[in-house]
Amino acid sequence: MQGLPSPAGARRPRWIYAVIFAAVAGIGFAGVKLLYAQSLIKPLLPGPGAFACFAGTFQGRKVDTEDWAKGRQVPTGRTRPDGHPETRTKFARTDNVPLTSLTLRLDYDTRKADYDWIFNFTLVATADGLGTLHARGECPWYEKRHVDRTGGFSTPPSTFSLVCGIDCDGGAIVLSRATGRHALDLALWRHGLLMKRGCGGGGRFRVFPAKSDDADFRLERAPDSRCDALKAPD
Repeated sequence: MQGLPSPAGARRPRWIYAVIFAAVAGIGFAGVKLLYAQSLIKPLLPGPGAFACFAGTFQGRKVDTEDWAKGRQVPTGRTRPDGHPETRTKFARTDNVPLTSLTLRLDYDTRKADYDWIFNFTLVATADGLGTLHARGECPWYEKRHVDRTGGFSTPPSTFSLVCGIDCDGGAIVLSRATGRHALDLALWRHGLLMKRGCGGGGRFRVFPAKSDDADFRLERAPDSRCDALKAPD
């Protein structure tokens, strides 16, 4: 999933701010070490053969959306090699859509590739006027810094955050640990996440962080039973 945000580049690790706070507060090395440990995301993630469930409900939180069923061609101002005007698809956009809930399921996967291991994610959102939206993708985990042999780009280790994406420009989310808590903070990538409404023919929407509300969404650990129905097909 080249082109997605890296774990380090997506969001500055919160423990850095914790270290600064600790230095100011004078709690010493032991306190800094504890804050560092409480920022690690790995203890919240499922191991082999397991899954983890996280959920949150919200009031007053908003997202921006594009309706991919309602697109029109608009000129870019450039000319194609054949001399014709270049165009792009512009989708109908609705800003400040109230988002009322998110449920996230993370499944450990045994597939092997250039990552150390990988998680599959299923995300379900409810939004006013749109109903229930679904997205599925994957979250590669890198235990150490990884350098791609073909592209040459470098991916930092997934120490404090986990990038979950959908191939073919389906967008991404970034997960990080709420320091000192068994909870995740979910951030929508600035280029959005492609989500589907319903089980078939329900339309597709790209969901972006709202310009008026770009804070993370806090997801608390939830009972596994809440995510039982979200298991991806084998």
